[in-house]
Amino acid sequence: MMGKERSVTSIAASVEVLRRQFGLGRPDSLEALTEQWAELAGEQVAARSRPADLRQGTLTVDAYDPATAEILNWSKQRLLEGARERCPRERITDITVRVRRADRPSGR
Repeated sequence: MMGKERSVTSIAASVEVLRRQFGLGRPDSLEALTEQWAELAGEQVAARSRPADLRQGTLTVDAYDPATAEILNWSKQRLLEGARERCPRERITDITVRVRRADRPSGR
């Protein structure tokens, strides 16, 4: 059965279209921010927080306690500039901090 010819699109191109459509950050961008989080946020703050999501230009950071969340909020501009430097292909416009006590590492 011969129908209209369909152009073959690579899976990567299709994923890229969906990523942009839903406002998702590039997976390698979130990975890079996670790997460099201690350098970006500082060792002590990084031990009590982690980048969780990058969507529609907003980096969401999980903090394990309210004090860490407050420190991250005070440092928002510096963190935003650092995130932009580390992910120049990404349009990061804001950082949201949320307290996620359930995600707290054991032993802390």
